[in-house]
Amino acid sequence: GSLNATFTCNADVVVPPVPVATDNCPMNTATVSVLSDVTTPSGVCDDQYVRVITYVATDECGNVSAPFTVTITVNDNVAPTWVTVPGSLNATFTCNADVVAPGLPVATDNCPMNTATVSVLSDVTTPSGVCDDQYVRVITYVATDECGNVSAPFTVTITVNDNVAPTWVTVPGSLNATFTCNADVVAPGLPVATDNCPMNTATVSVLSDVTTPSGVCDDQYVRVITYVATDECGNVSLPFTVTITVNDNVAPTWVTAPGSLNATFTCNADVVV
Repeated sequence: GSLNATFTCNADVVVPPVPVATDNCPMNTATVSVLSDVTTPSGVCDDQYVRVITYVATDECGNVSAPFTVTITVNDNVAPTWVTVPGSLNATFTCNADVVAPGLPVATDNCPMNTATVSVLSDVTTPSGVCDDQYVRVITYVATDECGNVSAPFTVTITVNDNVAPTWVTVPGSLNATFTCNADVVAPGLPVATDNCPMNTATVSVLSDVTTPSGVCDDQYVRVITYVATDECGNVSLPFTVTITVNDNVAPTWVTAPGSLNATFTCNADVVV
């Protein structure tokens, strides 16, 4: 057993030297020869086998020794390792529409002739908010060599988080309006907002609607309507205000024609106002 040897990879194998024999007769030479050389697979790849070489020694008189066996064991029990740096494929996006799937991580095997095949062990998406643009996706890979050795897991985390509020398309102040009389007031349309994520809807709602008298009559006031836009992820825009000013600053005019009520009488007793 002194010449037995164990290797991890077939590429590492160094065949041990031939065993040495001696003969009982000092002038007689013992010649060593191979009786058999048998290789038996012990796994599913070229790097898992047992090779048994059996030698005999024969002297010049034809006497043959007992067999001498040398066992060479090759057993790749080392898993592939990752070339790609852990965490280097992680990515964060604002919108689901922006997501670009990362490439596969790269693995290498300890045995140069052994291929490390990368496969998906699991792919789990967990919502992290209330919309399609807020989630965490964790893809777990393993690398398996031809001998069935499996690497440690390699995880890739894709984070999608829409934390950007909608913005206003309508120009600030463009919906403001001034009227002389309350009866003339025409309610402005809603302002329009858009969201940064193309599949996310921005819903406009009234935050407040406050009317403040600015005079002593119903035709003198300022009404301020404040809107906000909220996307499906709950992000709220800056306020958008619409100011409606009603100001009756026009004096009454005469319907009766000037001079039409003038009258001339002969006697004071005749006067009719």
